[in-house]
Amino acid sequence: MPNTLSSPSQQVVHRLNVKWWGWGDPSKSYDLENHKTFLKFLQDRLHCSGDVVQQPVTVDSMKFSPAKADAAFVQSLIGIFGVENVHLDDMDRFLHSFGKGYLDLIRAWKGTPEGLPDVVVYPANEAQITRLFDLSTKWGFVVVPYGGATTVVRGVSARTGDNKVVLCLDFRLMNQVLNIDEKSFLAEVQPGCLGPELERALNSVGLTLGHFPNHSSSQASVGG
Repeated sequence: MPNTLSSPSQQVVHRLNVKWWGWGDPSKSYDLENHKTFLKFLQDRLHCSGDVVQQPVTVDSMKFSPAKADAAFVQSLIGIFGVENVHLDDMDRFLHSFGKGYLDLIRAWKGTPEGLPDVVVYPANEAQITRLFDLSTKWGFVVVPYGGATTVVRGVSARTGDNKVVLCLDFRLMNQVLNIDEKSFLAEVQPGCLGPELERALNSVGLTLGHFPNHSSSQASVGG
């Protein structure tokens, strides 16, 4: 029989505090001055002195292109997702424009916004997503799904080649393991569920996912 798991409120967002310009916890750092052997290895391999240290730019110094979403379209989105789950602020749009590939992180570090979505929405259930796509016949917008943003192939960067509105669909509120069928080894999982959360749910019934992506397993979601 399927094991149906209890679900906490979908308005509770479970996300690790990670660097917006790189990997890992922003409160932690690796001081190369205290690791001279590794520093020398990097200097020899990269042919650099290491004397010049560049810090990531500040958010205040960035320049963002204006969002193309007009007021009528935004009001339609608010009618579906609620005003608290429809975001048009520049920083939220910027954070949803890149993954964790090398070129992505260089752009973030240097503060050069590119391919920003015009609006970011946070669905809480499938019904809201269905209503969103019902709007597409009228507005003709582009939808980019967004999970843990651990992509290294620019999977969250929109390249439309036209003037269509780009909407980012962030699944972080849909983060539950809904049920596990222990007999068939099948699980029903929402796209915003992170790998460790899924692994804990599977472990609770004696199973394992058996897939642990290198470096990204703690931040990657089922939906991408």
